[in-house]
Amino acid sequence: LNERSDIPIVLQTGYSKPNHADDVKVYVVARIDVTSLRFEKIAGRSDDSLDIVVALFDSERTYVTDTAETEHLSLDDETLGKKDPAVTLRWDFPGVKPGDYAVRFVVREPKTGATTTINRMLKIL
Repeated sequence: LNERSDIPIVLQTGYSKPNHADDVKVYVVARIDVTSLRFEKIAGRSDDSLDIVVALFDSERTYVTDTAETEHLSLDDETLGKKDPAVTLRWDFPGVKPGDYAVRFVVREPKTGATTTINRMLKIL
């Protein structure tokens, strides 16, 4: 699957497994650099939105689970004035069995069509 990187993002994947448990919780954390986004000033804040899909597939490329959301950003000038302004978002997927998985992360800025797509492999022991 192709990757694309219009919006700079650092993506981390991992999992946590409690002792003596068969299921694990997969987590995905995205640090999204907001400097490339096209904010609109509304009531003194910088507003934009991002459509985000995070999907999990097993080793056979069979769909396991996903989440899809629109993240509304309303940032103040102080946040945007930082050296590396970014927002950090997190998703958890509980109840996943051990095995090999692919995580597909897609974020799109509807206003501009800017899109970033990232694929990560995740081995759960």
